[in-house]
Amino acid sequence: PLLFSWPGGGLPEGQRIQALVETVDIFPTLCDLMDLELPEDRGDVRELLDGVSLVPLMKGQVDDVKRWSFAENGRFASIQDLEQKLIVRRSMLEAEGAWEEMLADPDAERPRFFDLGTDPDEERDLFAERGEEALALFEELRAWSASMPIAESEFVESGRDRRNEELLRGLGYGAGVGAGLGEDGDD
Repeated sequence: PLLFSWPGGGLPEGQRIQALVETVDIFPTLCDLMDLELPEDRGDVRELLDGVSLVPLMKGQVDDVKRWSFAENGRFASIQDLEQKLIVRRSMLEAEGAWEEMLADPDAERPRFFDLGTDPDEERDLFAERGEEALALFEELRAWSASMPIAESEFVESGRDRRNEELLRGLGYGAGVGAGLGEDGDD
């Protein structure tokens, strides 16, 4: 959820909007609300803004501002819309054939795919049943990752990332969170 209050700023009050937004949208939105110019592109791609102003959405001029929402951390990247979500290891995003290799390796950590319409708490991984839908999202996620100014290969795994990885593997999550659990969550 994202809450905005802008007394006297011309935004409608008491609205609830069902649309995807990301934290990268806050800065362009605030600039728009304050009639400030966005920073100029000075030629360094690392300075480009990903976000968009949410003012047209809040004023009811558009129904949405983006098709997908993306997230990433040291180990994983995800893509979602209002109905579905895919989570994959970040290392899969640049490697050609990573999807096929993962499917061919029975010990590989599987992506996780959720139907947010029926499972908003992401409790039931549907990757095994809906792999083709997951692959379509994976291709969108790869395209997004390729569009980023810093290539996935430029990221260096931190000591904290390695410790977390070892901790999760030690707890039995080496093939993915929840791997090996039955439908009721028990071994």
